[in-house]
Amino acid sequence: MKMNRKLFLLISFCLGATIFAVSVFAEITSKTGYDQLKDAFKNTGEILSNEVESFTMNLEYMLKSNDKTIYTTSEISKYDLINQRSIEERTTEYVNVDKYKSYYYSDAKKHISQRNGDVYIVNEYMVEREYHRLFHNPFEGIEDVERIFDAFIGGLGNHVMVEENADGSKYFSGAVSDSQIPTLINAVMSYGFKRIIIEEVTYNDLPIPIIEDDIYVKKVSGRAFTNSDGIMESLFSSFVFSGKDKAGNTYDFTIEIVMKIFDINSTEVIEPDLTDKNIEVRIEGASQINDKHLGKWKSEVVIEKDGQLQKIGEKIVEITSINSENIYGKYYSIYNEEYLEHSKEFEFIAEIEQYRGGGIFKDIDSLENKGTIYIDRARMYFNIDRDYRIGEPESLNYNNYQKVFED
Repeated sequence: MKMNRKLFLLISFCLGATIFAVSVFAEITSKTGYDQLKDAFKNTGEILSNEVESFTMNLEYMLKSNDKTIYTTSEISKYDLINQRSIEERTTEYVNVDKYKSYYYSDAKKHISQRNGDVYIVNEYMVEREYHRLFHNPFEGIEDVERIFDAFIGGLGNHVMVEENADGSKYFSGAVSDSQIPTLINAVMSYGFKRIIIEEVTYNDLPIPIIEDDIYVKKVSGRAFTNSDGIMESLFSSFVFSGKDKAGNTYDFTIEIVMKIFDINSTEVIEPDLTDKNIEVRIEGASQINDKHLGKWKSEVVIEKDGQLQKIGEKIVEITSINSENIYGKYYSIYNEEYLEHSKEFEFIAEIEQYRGGGIFKDIDSLENKGTIYIDRARMYFNIDRDYRIGEPESLNYNNYQKVFED
């Protein structure tokens, strides 16, 4: 999951920086290079998410330090929007570190994953998933942000070159240097890049310097091609940052991004053949709650008082019965004498929801909804709705409960 999170952060920054820096290329007037390129991004997102039947997207990016490659990622994603199938294959490689590979397949009935190993994890769904959007338009619903962004960019010179062909396809190109980039924009992009470098070094122990001083955007360049339908079929962006480490040594870092969209309406997504493969099957939707969860679960009530942590009581959930549909139990709290007035107890019933280890629980007498309960292996989350907790001291342990093992 760490790799996925880092991948998302870097892609988000780079794609955001692409639009951000490209915005430098043009003055906000009617259908300048800026407007046309912005329209191309939004149009591509809309068509891919709502109008085509299938497509393949290839995304590659690279991080270099003084022309030495330190990080590369290549990701190819295939989407069959009609049959609700998708495949994602990703390869990431750090300098002096083994390659990291991952594979994901998804449809309405199952999800298959493989991460740097021979084992395929197959999650099968007891209930077929309803329609879900495989590809979400990243530019949907950002009108307010767009207006603020346009105002922030303001009256900048037009540096984008747009060539329109007879069939309606367009070729965009442009480049700016540090002297052409406004100070504020340069500062924001440089800060974001510094955070990326710090995180890369921290999480992956990379043999690269951490730049701390005199960080600025040295050069931004890019080119893009949209087809006659307005879909951005290819994009290349390059960002060169410069900065100094603690010793005053200067380094140039380059981020390069390549995106390609192809096989529109002709992409096939085929479920992998796992015959003779090492697989681990998990059934999603089948309740994992059973008799092993019977018994007492405890959460200590801890508050901060006079600058110190203090235990003032315990909250107990006792699971008395479990079947395929419901959880039965009782709740009671035991407080120290000073807080004794907050003690309470009640019996409850909770219906087990599909795909989740629990659900809403109700008072067994009044059948009023009182909160939620979820059990995951050896952990329990038991949250009483705020209306029933008014006046109670808030525990720093929140609503997490541990199984009680009696001698």
